[in-house]
Amino acid sequence: MLKEIIVSDDEYETRAALLENKVLAELFIERKGERYILGNIYKGRVTSVLPGMQAAFVDIGLDRNAFLHVSDITHHLEEFEEFENSIAVEEKGTSKKGGETKKGEQPSIRDLLKKGQEILV
Repeated sequence: MLKEIIVSDDEYETRAALLENKVLAELFIERKGERYILGNIYKGRVTSVLPGMQAAFVDIGLDRNAFLHVSDITHHLEEFEEFENSIAVEEKGTSKKGGETKKGEQPSIRDLLKKGQEILV
């Protein structure tokens, strides 16, 4: 499969196209002066944990702190625990039981994050 990337840059925007066999597969447009953070990974520091909202605010170096809900943290937690248990079974021949949450139950944000903690978001 032939893949090509074509980039066009002018004073207002930058466009990048991915062609596969000369057919447009993806198109990316970034306008000057607009900052996109969705989909990026940032190293940040937790500035506050709000148990009542099950959320935290994280300083990622922008003008305002990022809002992080517990569901954003636990989205793949069950998958990770299953992976961790499979490793424990392979290594020891037994399943890991400590600290697991019931299926569908979210742990408290207080148990996952602490003020001043560095995290990737």
